[in-house]
Amino acid sequence: MGRRTPWPEKIGEGVVIVASILLAFGIQAWWDDRREAEEERRMLTALLLESQGNAEWLSEMVSYYQAGIAAADAIQEAAGQTVSTISSDSVDALLATLTGTFTPPLERGALDAVLVGGRIDVIADEDLRRRVAAWERGFRGADSQAEMDVRVDENVWTPVLQRLGSLPQIAAVEREEVAAGLELPSRTSVPERAPVAIRIDHRALLREREFLNAVQQKRWAYEDALYNQSSFFVPQLDSLIQSLQSWLVLGE
Repeated sequence: MGRRTPWPEKIGEGVVIVASILLAFGIQAWWDDRREAEEERRMLTALLLESQGNAEWLSEMVSYYQAGIAAADAIQEAAGQTVSTISSDSVDALLATLTGTFTPPLERGALDAVLVGGRIDVIADEDLRRRVAAWERGFRGADSQAEMDVRVDENVWTPVLQRLGSLPQIAAVEREEVAAGLELPSRTSVPERAPVAIRIDHRALLREREFLNAVQQKRWAYEDALYNQSSFFVPQLDSLIQSLQSWLVLGE
C-alpha cells in the first residue's frame, strides 16, 4: 500500500500552490500596471511636446490678429480725415498687412492617438483626462477660426482689391518686407513676380464705400478670432500644458 499523506502536509502543499498562483497573478498585475504606466508617460510626453508646439503657433495667430486689427483701425482713421495725411506707401503697407491669410500648421497626431485611438482611459488622473478631452474642442475652434479668415479673405477682401486696387503692387510690398527682415506671421508667402511697372495710388480706396465695408468685415473677423484665441483657446491650451508638466514631474 502506498503511503498516505497526512492532512497537515496536504494543507501545506495546498497553501504553497495557492501562494504560487497568487504570486504569479501579483507579478502579472504588477507587470501590466508598469507597462500601462510607461504607456501613459510616453503618451502624455508626446501630447506635451505637441501642445507646446501648438501654443507657439497660437501665439503667432494672436500677433497676426492684433496686427490686422491695428491695420484696419489705421485705414479707418485715415478714411475719416477730411484732408488725408497718410502717404500712398503707408496705405500699401496697411493693405499688405490685411491681405493674405495665416493658417498655422497645428498638430494633433498625439491628441488623436489619445482620443480617436481610444486610449483616454490610460490617463489615470481624472482632471488631466478632462483637460485633454476639452482641448479637442479648443483645437477644432482654433482651426475653424483660421478657416473663417480664409473665407473672408477669398470671398470679401480679395475680390474688392481685384476690382478697385492692384494686387501685384500690394504683393510687392510684402516682398519688400521680407527682404528687409520685417516679415510678420500675418500672411502666407508670396511667390516672386516681376516688379510692378504701373503703380496706382491706393489712397483713393479710402473714399470707396465697398472697400471700407470690406475693411470692416476684415476687422470683425480679426476681432472675433482674437477674442476667442485670447479668452478660450490659448488659456485652455496653457492650462493643459501646465497640467501635463506637473504630472510628468510628479510622476518621475
